Amino acid sequence: MNKMVAYAISFVKGEIDAETYYQGFLDLYYAEKAANINYPEQAIFCVNEVYNPNDDRLDYELDETGLRKQIKQVLEGKHPLYADIDYPTVDLTQ
Repeated sequence: MNKMVAYAISFVKGEIDAETYYQGFLDLYYAEKAANINYPEQAIFCVNEVYNPNDDRLDYELDETGLRKQIKQVLEGKHPLYADIDYPTVDLTQ
């Protein structure tokens, strides 16, 4: 399992808060950008892009709860935007 997926799992499990997760994931993503980034890393990145920690968020933007829910869906292969893409999923019960 790569660092980005492991970091996303830590967020979904509530081990880190959204603001720490968001910046940390971006740092990992850009550090690995030269490498071959596939799903679910790319899908997680796209979901992260609609996170807004501020109260003035737009209708399509996510708060921490929404971000955690959608990252979990991506990791489990159940996100509606990525459900048709065959990529390795993660068992979050471990």
